[in-house]
Amino acid sequence: RKRGSKQAWEIDCLINAEEDDPAVLMSLLDQVTDAAGKSGAMKIFLRLPVGSMAVQDASRCGFAAYRGEQVWRCGRAPSPVRKADTELRRRAKPDQHPLFQLYNALVPEQLRRYEGMTMTEWTATQESLGKTAQYVIERDSRIGGLLRLAGDGDIGRFDVLGGGAVLDDLIDGALAKLANRGTLIAIVPAYQEDAARRLAERGFEPADEFVVMAR
Repeated sequence: RKRGSKQAWEIDCLINAEEDDPAVLMSLLDQVTDAAGKSGAMKIFLRLPVGSMAVQDASRCGFAAYRGEQVWRCGRAPSPVRKADTELRRRAKPDQHPLFQLYNALVPEQLRRYEGMTMTEWTATQESLGKTAQYVIERDSRIGGLLRLAGDGDIGRFDVLGGGAVLDDLIDGALAKLANRGTLIAIVPAYQEDAARRLAERGFEPADEFVVMAR
């Protein structure tokens, strides 16, 4: 499926029934790469569980592992730690460039090489959580953080982009907006150690670990 635009694809479902024969998986990955190229895609992304044998096979097909991720889960919706200092507002079209600047400021350069060094590349590689609602926080007339959240039945999912005290406002904003969900899930890239610590303080526990690969 496409990500933010047809220039970036993500493998949404990968079933490898022939784990003892890497040629089967490698053939599948070569086929999807060929199809993506013919459709005008510039990048393909693949998310796999840490330790999966498929990581090695994908590497042999030209995929590079560039980002680790930790899933954080809470079996109940905890109460926000405190009232947010700044109100969240819906993301709007004029926020695109300020958010790209925020992304450049917070995401390590070695990750941006794969996800997008230009705004066009970054826009194309944006993931969707499904039917996603997006909110931003403004500080001193500048965008200081981004919250994306989605609901799927009894499950609420979210991720954040921000730093320092803004992370508290983003996470507590997510807790308030997803308070009616029975289980909350947050996906945290390995470099976002501050976000992981704040989730732990709110009762979240680490669950599955993944590696994101790109070609």
